[in-house]
Amino acid sequence: MVFNKDVLFIHLGKTGGMSVTKYLGKVLKPPVYYVVSKDEKTDGLSTDKIKYLHWNRHGNLVEAQEFLLESGIKLSDFKLILIIVRNPFQMDLSFYKHLKTKRYYETLAKNSLNEKLLNAALSDYKSFAKQPFTHYKGNLKDYFEIEGKKPANLKVVKFETLSTEIPELIEPFSIKNCPFPHENKSDPYKESNIELSIQEILSIKRKYFWIWKRYYPENENVLNDRNAILSKRLEKKYLFISGWDKFPIKRLTTTLNFHSQIVIESEGYDHLMKKENFCLSKIHFSEDKFCQVYPDYFNCNENPGNYSQSNILKKWENIQYVGLNYPGIDRIFNELFFALGSFKVIYIIMNIFSLLNLKSRKFSNTKSTFTDDEFVKIINRWNHSLVNITKALDCGDEVICVCYEDLLGNFNTLIQILNHLELKVEDYMQGEYLKKEQKTLKIPQNIELTLLQKNYLECNARIDLYDKLTFKG
Repeated sequence: MVFNKDVLFIHLGKTGGMSVTKYLGKVLKPPVYYVVSKDEKTDGLSTDKIKYLHWNRHGNLVEAQEFLLESGIKLSDFKLILIIVRNPFQMDLSFYKHLKTKRYYETLAKNSLNEKLLNAALSDYKSFAKQPFTHYKGNLKDYFEIEGKKPANLKVVKFETLSTEIPELIEPFSIKNCPFPHENKSDPYKESNIELSIQEILSIKRKYFWIWKRYYPENENVLNDRNAILSKRLEKKYLFISGWDKFPIKRLTTTLNFHSQIVIESEGYDHLMKKENFCLSKIHFSEDKFCQVYPDYFNCNENPGNYSQSNILKKWENIQYVGLNYPGIDRIFNELFFALGSFKVIYIIMNIFSLLNLKSRKFSNTKSTFTDDEFVKIINRWNHSLVNITKALDCGDEVICVCYEDLLGNFNTLIQILNHLELKVEDYMQGEYLKKEQKTLKIPQNIELTLLQKNYLECNARIDLYDKLTFKG
């Protein structure tokens, strides 16, 4: 990060930021502040023109706002805020090559916590591309937005136009003319001649989705080419159903399983999906393995109610989606992606009051009350799942959020789900859906909360994230 009274430069790593840093130090009106890592030595380097501050060289916009406020500086005080973006293919490969430099490699080796990153750096690039490691830390969108909004004075410059656009933007605040020192101008991705698989491309897209979607949409052409090849192989797609309670999850699973092109089941693979020792893989969804685990849960086209073993193979040949229901999917988005690549999740979300009503039956049988520990646990888990879903959407994961309240007796919601899956509604599905809904146990309408619990809910429940995920405007 570099700044003076007029300009702030947010340094997103592996985007040519060192060139910009050097340039700003030469042309901006002093004093110019260089923000460097806390462990960098700056003794004797500061002058009347250049001042060094120890913090985080690659801090994002949200972090920079907090850091600058400590000195009484607001983001709105700057006439221009700059950030550079680069093609995700180049950023990822550039970071991989950076990890292999002697200085950085030796730094990693000193800390045992870096073992996984170190091992990834020692692998070939195609293996590295499938790993979740990035130069930036935290959420990529935090480099560009404050509370979901891009500051009016923020300008995003693409790496490809760096040497011409930066001088033009800085010219009103320059005290002298100076050639732009564009270092690292090469395109490591093109020079490497690496042919990436769809799994590797999807991984890079996911790691840099915020930039990919907004500034390099042409990258989709590469992905579409690979998908066209895959579609010819008629590979099945992965579909998961999840949510905050098993009751609505099982309801939706049963309904979707009446479709001739969907098979969703549960429990048989639950032990493979724990975050601590996750080991689910594509092999578990092969015909021979999956059919052995779930021999009694397949239905056939002619008779949706028939779950006999003899109809398994017939339905298997027709299905487009195979998957599982699992309440804790939001905890393992990363693990699922790196095991399966592309997948879809239907996530059933409830407003906090419906969830509390539903949970009250389990905790207290007849009384709609909770202990404080039970209550806090429910609120915190609700919050945690909302954060996880939001992060997954920011990474480009295909998460279809469905309100539980919209599912109850509303066949149109099921139609919308099938539209997302690019499937047609089959004739008998509405009757089966409504038949199941008539048997649905009604949720109690009132829940008794103590004053302490009401205050905790008001102060801590992430209603803002819930509203964002369920916004239909």
